[in-house]
Amino acid sequence: MGSFASAWKAYKAAGHFQSGRQAFLAKKYDEALVYFQKVAESHPNYMFESVNFREGLWTYIGRAQYSLGKVSEARYSLERALTVWEEDGLARLYLGLTLGRSGDKANGQRMIEAGMKNLGDWIKEMTASMPHSSSWDPQREIRSEIDRSLAVMSARDIDWDKLVSSAEWGGEKMEDEIDLVRRQESRPEE
Repeated sequence: MGSFASAWKAYKAAGHFQSGRQAFLAKKYDEALVYFQKVAESHPNYMFESVNFREGLWTYIGRAQYSLGKVSEARYSLERALTVWEEDGLARLYLGLTLGRSGDKANGQRMIEAGMKNLGDWIKEMTASMPHSSSWDPQREIRSEIDRSLAVMSARDIDWDKLVSSAEWGGEKMEDEIDLVRRQESRPEE
């Protein structure tokens, strides 16, 4: 009975997470947080994985809080995300955005840069290691934006608003790309 109860809790957590992610994608961040916090109560280290891309529950919580302007809560959640899985590029990217929004632009820039490099390297690795499967970023939009942003960050005077806009666009685009690649992979081969 213990394993059935455990499996049931995991099933419910996955359902809550998917409901939260759908609300998140629809930019209903308050609603998304309710679902994500239900998952955090029973599975605080929940990890979303789709088509080889991983993102932690706390990253989603932090991103929703960031989008709602809850900067201190977002910082806590994103730092926690990195303690659960330190390779979470989106957590690093949004922690940088959060730090910048709270006035710590120097550390924010370093985290944004690290997050962008992580995501860009991950896309390159997936594209190289799985050339015959559905491709990530086939038009190179995300990687090109990352390259432009990294070049901007190496300049002496950084246009912070432009950097924030680019980083937020990249985060949203990665989320969209997850579903695009998943749909491509679920299509029957012709």
